[in-house]
Amino acid sequence: MRLKNMIFACTLVLAACGSNSTAPPPPPPKAPAAPTGLAATGGLGQVSLSWTAVAGATSYNILRGDTAGAETALGTSTAASYTDTGLAAGTTYYYVVQALEGGLSSANSNESSAITIPAAPMGLTGTASGASVILTWTAATGATGYDLRRAPGGTTTFATVGSPTAATFTDPGLPAGTAYTYMVRAKNGSGTSADSLPFNITTAPPAPTGLVVTSVGNAKASLSWAGSSGATGYKVLRSTTAGSGYVVVGTPASSPFNDTGLTNGSTYYYVVRATLSSGESSDAGPVSAAPYRALCVSDQFSNTISVFNAEQTGNVPPLRTFGSITGMVQPGSIAFDTDPAHPEYYVANRRAGTVTVYARTSSGNAAPVRVLSGLQGPTAVAFNRPGDELLVADGATIKGFARTSSGNVAPTRTLQLPAGAVVADIALSGPIGNRMFVVA
Repeated sequence: MRLKNMIFACTLVLAACGSNSTAPPPPPPKAPAAPTGLAATGGLGQVSLSWTAVAGATSYNILRGDTAGAETALGTSTAASYTDTGLAAGTTYYYVVQALEGGLSSANSNESSAITIPAAPMGLTGTASGASVILTWTAATGATGYDLRRAPGGTTTFATVGSPTAATFTDPGLPAGTAYTYMVRAKNGSGTSADSLPFNITTAPPAPTGLVVTSVGNAKASLSWAGSSGATGYKVLRSTTAGSGYVVVGTPASSPFNDTGLTNGSTYYYVVRATLSSGESSDAGPVSAAPYRALCVSDQFSNTISVFNAEQTGNVPPLRTFGSITGMVQPGSIAFDTDPAHPEYYVANRRAGTVTVYARTSSGNAAPVRVLSGLQGPTAVAFNRPGDELLVADGATIKGFARTSSGNVAPTRTLQLPAGAVVADIALSGPIGNRMFVVA
């Protein structure tokens, strides 16, 4: 009985001692794990983010930067995804994500970046050149390439005709004088922009045809060609080297063209282009011309006129010879107008009693352009440019006729010389003939 009481007492003592002991402290809160698998996808003015959800996380911090490693707080999300909107087009953004749990945040996730889709290009324009249209536009920020789309004028049936990487494109092989509409889109790895504003253009007209040198004279050359359909004008280009170095020397509205101020003895090369407001055709030509001072010699035995280069010496053949069995009889004095608009020779035919008018390019057995008849025996002829008239020595008189006179017409004026005088020649002084000298 005494032993039992002692055991009970010890038990009470042990129980009393246990009631005064302290429990161990709980472990400190633990931050969640960092998110993994962060992926950024660029879009039109936005970037979409997604990542692998973290167990126990109640939300996430999203951080963004313009450069790698420099992200700052952007927003929060309770889901494992986020869309960042209102962003600049064609711009690269960098992101990291942190998980939140119990007021604690994780370390950063992996870094991910994305570029937004570029904006639609601006300033699309172009020019027509030959069978091509050359297009340019302002480069779009962040674009790695472009899609050029074309539709026939007046339609909306667009098709992609090229995908350049630079802000220019040449669309070749187009028919002349045809209307087209162009638009361009910018693109990068995230997608393609909307279309630019449309640009309308008509391709260049066809190149002129039939380009020839119609006459060559003293420091001048004349050209003509067949007109191009749809052209509003032409460019005449000249060079002293065949195939290169051409410069514009005239922009006539139509054919022909007279080029003056040339150097006699030099050879010139010409090309002609048809033009529209949108551009110009490919070249017609080249053709060449070598201007010279003409020396015209009348031959009364063969009834011809021989044309020589006045700079030539020695026993050289004429550049050309012309005449007419019926139009030229014992040709004598020869005159011509220095105006390129009147490329004519005027020949006095004493025995025939006529003045025959020939084109300055006449060659061979050419017929006269017109014949002034009803004269007694003309011995000389001269051209009076101020009066636009022919002065004809006929017997003892000098008769004035309008330059375009033809047939048996009365003179517009007559200068009577002493009886029995026979005029051998008429000379006009000054650059345009303001005084007359008569050799009788």
